[in-house]
Amino acid sequence: MVATMCIGFVCKRTFTQAVYTAAILLSGGVAACSTVQAQEMTGDTLQGVKVTAGRRLLEAKKGKLVLNVDKSTAAAGSSAFDVLQRAPGISVDQNDHILLKGAGGVNVLLDGKMTYMSAQQLANVLKGMPAENIASIEIITMPGAEFDAAGNAGVINIITKKSNRPGYAVQLSSSLGAGHYLLHNQQITGNLRLQKMNFFGTLGYNQRKTFNTRSAGNSFETDTDTVYLSRLSLEPWLSRFYTYKAGADWYISNKHQLGFLYNGSLDDWSKDAGATTLLSSGGKTIQTIENRSVAIEPYYNNAFNLNYAYKYDTTGKKISVDADYISYRNHSDGFLANQSYNSNGMPDDVYQELRFRQPSYIKIRSVKADADWPMPVAHFKAGVKHAAVAIDNQFRYDSLLNHAYTPAESLSDYFQYTERISAAYASAERSFGKTAIAMGVRVEHTYTKGQAIHAGITTERNYTNLFPSFSVEQPFHNRHSLSFSLSRRINRPSYAELNPVRWYADKYSYYTGNPTLRPELTWLFALSYTLMNKYTATLSYNRLNHFISQTVVTDNVTGTVARQNANFSHQNRWDLLLLAPLRVATFWNLTATANPSYTAYPVMQKRGALQKSRIALALGLNQVFTLPAGIVLELNGRYSSGELTGIFFTSSYGMLDGGIKKSFLKNRFDLKLSFSDAFHTNRFKGYSVSDLSFYNYHFISDTRRVFITAVYRLGGKVNGVQNRLTDEQKRL
Repeated sequence: MVATMCIGFVCKRTFTQAVYTAAILLSGGVAACSTVQAQEMTGDTLQGVKVTAGRRLLEAKKGKLVLNVDKSTAAAGSSAFDVLQRAPGISVDQNDHILLKGAGGVNVLLDGKMTYMSAQQLANVLKGMPAENIASIEIITMPGAEFDAAGNAGVINIITKKSNRPGYAVQLSSSLGAGHYLLHNQQITGNLRLQKMNFFGTLGYNQRKTFNTRSAGNSFETDTDTVYLSRLSLEPWLSRFYTYKAGADWYISNKHQLGFLYNGSLDDWSKDAGATTLLSSGGKTIQTIENRSVAIEPYYNNAFNLNYAYKYDTTGKKISVDADYISYRNHSDGFLANQSYNSNGMPDDVYQELRFRQPSYIKIRSVKADADWPMPVAHFKAGVKHAAVAIDNQFRYDSLLNHAYTPAESLSDYFQYTERISAAYASAERSFGKTAIAMGVRVEHTYTKGQAIHAGITTERNYTNLFPSFSVEQPFHNRHSLSFSLSRRINRPSYAELNPVRWYADKYSYYTGNPTLRPELTWLFALSYTLMNKYTATLSYNRLNHFISQTVVTDNVTGTVARQNANFSHQNRWDLLLLAPLRVATFWNLTATANPSYTAYPVMQKRGALQKSRIALALGLNQVFTLPAGIVLELNGRYSSGELTGIFFTSSYGMLDGGIKKSFLKNRFDLKLSFSDAFHTNRFKGYSVSDLSFYNYHFISDTRRVFITAVYRLGGKVNGVQNRLTDEQKRL
C-alpha cells in the first residue's frame, strides 16, 4: 500500500530548494523508501510538493513487528516457511518446528484463524504457500487479553492478500525454480467489490520437491563394550500442494455486515528415503543395516467461517460474532524395511518389513463474540468464546512374517482426544495526557481427555486459569517513547505430543508422544524504547514453568533412540531485540537487527538435574537498492550463533538471500529473479548435553535455490487486509 501526502502551498523560487529538502526529510522520516515529486512550476512559484512514502520491509509497531512480504524482492519464489525464517526472533529446529525467541510455544494464525496441525504438518503447509500470496506477517510477542492465552512465546499472524476496494483486482503469479530438483508454483488471487458485496478467492498449485541429508549418531553401553551407531539418511520429499479459498462479504447496511469464508488445501506429500546405519566397536564395524522408509500422506484441510459485524455508531462501537468449523483428515500409508549385514557384508538376519496405516480425523468447532466499545472515559473490549476439538487417530502396524503380514499389536494403538476450552475476557485502554495505559484479564476453563485405548492409558485434566495483561507507554518530546508490558500465558501440549504411538525413522530411531505432559505456564515481561518512531530496543524476560522440549532416551540393550517431548522444571530466557532502519543514500536503504539472548534451565543427568545455559546472538541485515530504470535489488544476510534447545547445544549457521525486480506495463507486470542460501550454509547441527544419552545430529536441507517469478495484475491492486481475529491455536 502506498501512502500519499500532499502539502499544498505557494512559495517563491528562493524557497523552492528549502521546501524540496524538507519534503525529502519528511519522506525519510515516514519510510525508508520514498520519492518526492515537485509539481509543475509556473514563473516564480512552486504549485505544490507531493510526498509518496512506501512501507519498509520490516516495521516496528505498537506491540508487534510487521514483515511486509509483498515489499520483498528476495521473497519471490519462496514459501511462507522460508520467509518466516528470515524474520527477527524466529528460527526453526532440525525437525522444522517454528521457534519464537527459542521457544516452540507459538501460535501461528492464518488471516487471524488458527491452524490445528502438528509442527511437521504446519511446516509442510507453510512450505506449500507461495510468498506471492502473502501481504505481511505480524509477530506479536505481547498479545493482549483479547487473544487466546495459549502460546507462551507469542503470536505469528500470516495475512494473505485480499482487497475491498471498489471494482475488481486480479493477481496472476508463476515461479520456476531450481535447487536439487526443478520446482514451480502458480497462483491466482482476486476479488470483485460491488456496492453491497465483495467476492474474493484464491486458487494455487505448488510443487515442492526437496532433498535432505541427515546424519546422526549415538552410543550405548553393553556389559562388555561401548557400541556406536552412526546413520546417514538421504530423504527426497515431494509435495504437490493445492490451495483454494473463496469468500464473500455482504454489506447489508451501514451498520450490518455478514461474511462467509471457505479455506481449503490438499497436501499430497510423499517420501521414499534410504538410510544406512553402522554399528561399530573399537573402530571396527560390527553390523550394517540398510533401511528404506516410504510414506504417502495426503492431508486434507477444510475450514468454514461465518461472521457477522454490527456497527453501533460512527465512533467505533461494534459487536462481532464468528463461528468456525474446521475439518482435517489424513490417511498415511507406508512401510519401513531393513536388511542387516555382518562385518563381512553377508546378510546376518532375515529381511524385515513393517507396514503402517494411519487414518486420522480432526474436527474443531468454535464460536466467539466480541464487543469493541470506545467511550470518553476509556476504550473497552470484552468477549466470550467456546471451542471444542475431537480427534480420532488409529495407528496400525503390520509386520512381515513368513511372507505374510501379521498385526503388530504391541506397536499399534488407537488414540482419541477431546478438548473443550471456554473463555471470557475484558480489557480497557485509557490515556492520561501523553501516558497510555492498557490492562485486561482473561479467564479460561480447560477440559481435556486423552485415551490411548490399546495401551490402556487415560489422561484427564480439568482446570481454570486467570491470564492478566498490562502495558503502559510514555512518549517524551515527540522523539522518544518508553513502554512496559507484562502478561501471563499458557502453552498446552500439542496433540501429536500427547499421542503415545511410535513414528519410526529407521529400525534404531523413532519418535513417540508423551500422554503425561503438563501445560507450560509463563510470565512475559518487556521493556521497549523507541527513538524517532524508527529505532527500537526491546528487552524481554520469559519465565517458563514446566518447560516442554525434546529429550532423547537410548535403549542400552538394542541402542534404539527414542525421541520424546518432556517437561523440564523451568526455563529462564532474556532477549534484547535492536532494530535500526537506515537511509544510507537516496538509492540505498537498510534495516539492521541484532538479537542477543540468554537461556538457562536444568537438564537431567545421571546424578540429577544440572543447570545449563547459553548466550546466543542472531544478526540480520536487509538492504534495498533502487537502481536506474526502476530496477530494485535486495540483499538479506542472517547469522545465528548456537543456542540451547532442549537437551541440545546447536551450532551456528548463516544465510544469504537476494533478489532483483523490474516492473513493466505501468507497474502491472513484475519480473523477479531471486536466490536463497547462496553459499549453502543453512544447516542444523547439535549434540546432547545430558550424559543420560550421547546423541549428535547434522542435517543439511535443500535450501540453495534460484527462482524466476512473473507477477501480472489486472484491475486494482490486491493488498493485505486484516481479517477479524479468532483466538484459536495451532496445536494438533
